[in-house]
Order: sequence, then structure tokens, then C-alpha cells
Amino acid sequence: MKFIYAAFFFILALPVRSETCKSESITLTELDFKVDLLVFGPKSSSKHILVIPPTGGTNVIDRNWAKKFCEAGFRTHILEHFTNDDEYALDLDIHQRFYSRTQRAIGMYLATIPPEHYVGLLGTSIGGIHAAMAMGLYDRPNSAFVIASGADMPSMIANSDQELMVTAWKKRQKLFNIPDKKTYIDLLSEKIPYDPLKLPRKFENKDLGMILATSDTTVPYENQKKLQEHWRPKTVINYSFNHFGAIVLSWVWDGNSVVKFFNDSSKAQGH
Repeated sequence: MKFIYAAFFFILALPVRSETCKSESITLTELDFKVDLLVFGPKSSSKHILVIPPTGGTNVIDRNWAKKFCEAGFRTHILEHFTNDDEYALDLDIHQRFYSRTQRAIGMYLATIPPEHYVGLLGTSIGGIHAAMAMGLYDRPNSAFVIASGADMPSMIANSDQELMVTAWKKRQKLFNIPDKKTYIDLLSEKIPYDPLKLPRKFENKDLGMILATSDTTVPYENQKKLQEHWRPKTVINYSFNHFGAIVLSWVWDGNSVVKFFNDSSKAQGH
């Protein structure tokens, strides 16, 4: 664990500025819905990547991913914020509302990419879950790589040790008189159509990659395996770390491998 924290602070110390890869903020608007994006890289590029951050929003690792992709020639956007992305409620419909808004934001981004261009998705934790949903909902993405992400949303929500999910379970159990976790999972299943396992298989014949964390209890490893079995990605990397460790070390150890994944994928598409 000390090594993981050392790696994290190493990343914190890295500069993210370069003349080629300076960032700018842009906002997309559709009726009353707004999406804020942080953009790196040349407008002239025909290959694009959307970075979808974990819970808590954009962090230094996301920015360093974006810089790394930018230096490889990708026009890179980070999904920073969108309308009502901070809504908190205990009703069971909150999850689907959040997923729907996120997918609307991703869809608005995808609509800005010329149809002849290449676009890939990189997602970490819940960001990777959103990427997996997008690969089932949208025809547009050419590829996706996810880190410490999974599928089967009801069981993930019920069994995650993330503080927000644990607190929600305790409060909901009392508020809605839910007798046990099995009933909780059944109730959530009725409320969440946007589960990667339930969505169309639009990801088939596309380039997919995953980093799995075998000691993860935040996005439980069994849920990561479910996504792996559903996707059958061509690139799979396993870490014997927890959730935080996998997120940090994916950039430190396999940053170049992930860039190569997208480079190879985009070249195969003629970019």
C-alpha cells in the first residue's frame, strides 16, 4: 500500500502542461442541459478520446491520461460536469436518472465528432461503467478501455464498500423496510434498465480492453468479471490490488500499453 501511495504522489508531482497539449474548457448545450468538457490536443486530429472520470470528478490522473493521449496525437476531452450531476436522493430511481444524464452528456459529445473520425472511450471506476453503457447504447464509439469497472448494477450498488453506497443501503433499508440484500437487489433491478448486461450488444466487433482489480471491493471483482465475460475484450490486464491501487497503478505501469491499445485501434480504422 505504501508503494501505491508513493506512486500516487509521484503522479501528483508530474507537470501536465505542454505547449502542444494545453487545455481549454468548452460547454455543450442542448435545451436546458449543459455539458462541461476539458479539451486537450489539436483540432485538426481525426482521432479522439473521451476520458470519463471516477466518482469525485476530474483528478490529476485523468489530466495525465489526457496529456498522454494528446501527446500521441489524439484530440482528448475529459467529461467534467453536466446538469444535475450532483443530485443526491434516496429513492431507487436516482441511479437511472444519473446514468441517463451521463449518457445524454456522452451522446452530446459524440455528436460533435465527424462521422469519418475515430473515437474511443477511456473510463475509470464509475467512469468505466458509463463507458460500458455507452458501448451498448451508441453505434458511434470505435473502442473502449475501462479500469476497475464492472456490470450488473444492482448487485454492484448493493455490495460495494464505497461509503456513499453503504450509507444509502442502511438508510434505504429503514426508509423502505427492505428486509435483506437480495430484496434490495431485486428492487434495484426493476429500476435500472441501463445496465451493461441488459443493453444492446453494439460493442461486438469493436476494440475493447480492461484492467481488472482482483482485490477490489468498491467495484467488486465479481462484477468486473461479469463485464469481462459479457464483453470478451481482446486486451485484459489483471492487478492483485484494491480499487484505488488499480486506478493509480494503471497509469504508472500500463499507461503506455493503454495508449498503444488506442493507437493500434485507430490505425486499424485508417487514422
